Amino acid sequence: MVDIDLIERIVDYADLKENEKVIEIGPGSGNLTRFLARKVKIEAFEMDNAFIDELEKIKNVKVVKGNALELLPREFDKLVSNIPYSISEPLIKKLMHCDFKLAILTVSKSFADILIRDETKIGLISKYFFEIKILEEVPPSSFSPLPKVVSAIVEIKPNETESKAIKELLLQEDKKVANAIRETLCKLKNKTKNEIKAILLKFHVPDKTVDSLSFNETKRILEWIKTF
Repeated sequence: MVDIDLIERIVDYADLKENEKVIEIGPGSGNLTRFLARKVKIEAFEMDNAFIDELEKIKNVKVVKGNALELLPREFDKLVSNIPYSISEPLIKKLMHCDFKLAILTVSKSFADILIRDETKIGLISKYFFEIKILEEVPPSSFSPLPKVVSAIVEIKPNETESKAIKELLLQEDKKVANAIRETLCKLKNKTKNEIKAILLKFHVPDKTVDSLSFNETKRILEWIKTF
């Protein structure tokens, strides 16, 4: 990102406060990093060794070498990043497991549009975890080299009002659906194992993991969980 006015707006959107734990993913050459580091200390996750030496010279920046999807802490205050677009969906799923106040991310406009609608699985499940809005579109001219797509700045805040049961179910993405439902209903709805067994006999549950459910299967199960 080479548009300085845009970088300054991103920093403003983040509304950084002293002593907040602020994360940046994929800082690259550090254009955004330098502006963030004028406000607060930054923990910057970078995989490309070509950038690390220069990033480590920036005051208030701690460089973490490695994959942010594997190393991202469970708790932090804010995430401000021009992320590699290839990690957009995996990062959103990762954030579902994190405790944070705010994320300001640059993503492709097409992905931003998906996030704010519930017509795909990632859009459907995102609304239960986050309040998401597009702050502005970003033309290719804001970057060097020029990308082939229009980008967007999105604001992501935790959604505190949606069903805890649905969140609990979706966070068990590696479990079989029946097991995830059983654990969710036992934990949050005070159902006994016998009650849940009877419930599952009446409601057809796919023999899949939660993460491998199709959009339609996910939508059907989440609507059903709402009835409890």
